[in-house]
Amino acid sequence: MILGGNAQAFSDAPLLFRDSPNGPRERAVIAALSKSGNLQPGIGFKIAATDLNGDGVSEWIVSSGQQGCERRAACRIHVMGLRLGRPALLGAMNSGKIALSPEKAYGVRRLMLYNNPSNDFTHQLYSWSPPAEAFVPD
Repeated sequence: MILGGNAQAFSDAPLLFRDSPNGPRERAVIAALSKSGNLQPGIGFKIAATDLNGDGVSEWIVSSGQQGCERRAACRIHVMGLRLGRPALLGAMNSGKIALSPEKAYGVRRLMLYNNPSNDFTHQLYSWSPPAEAFVPD
């Protein structure tokens, strides 16, 4: 999707990524991704906590990949939440950068994935889908 018209070029809540988990919930998220094979040993990751649905409970965006994956739009992005108190995968996609859209679908912030390595302004929107119980491309 190319931005134009009334579309906003920037989200109103930047994601603040860290190189290591902060606290027991984030450590559990990283452990669950590692155990499921979604995080490979020796490949770095970054994690950001954010409340996507405004319920006061954080969800996490985890970005992983080889050095330089952002420039190639080849980082693996995992969106994690909690189900019954345990980490649960809410979506997985490839991108260079990710931002939160100010728009919501079903009460959940939409995700803007910048996955075109030749155009920094092009993004694809991902929205929460209740039937899929996951983020899916629009």
